[in-house]
Amino acid sequence: MLSMYPACFFHEDNSYSVVFPGLNWLSTCGDTFEWRPYSKTIQIN
Repeated sequence: MLSMYPACFFHEDNSYSVVFPGLNWLSTCGDTFEWRPYSKTIQIN
């Protein structure tokens, strides 16, 4: 089953943050905004 959740993207000084409000405010961050489709995959059982 595939689910989609909205994400909020923030550009800070020299980094980026992503927050998922629908997943209990789960967040992640990085130095670049490079697209890596499989590096941020989250599996919820």
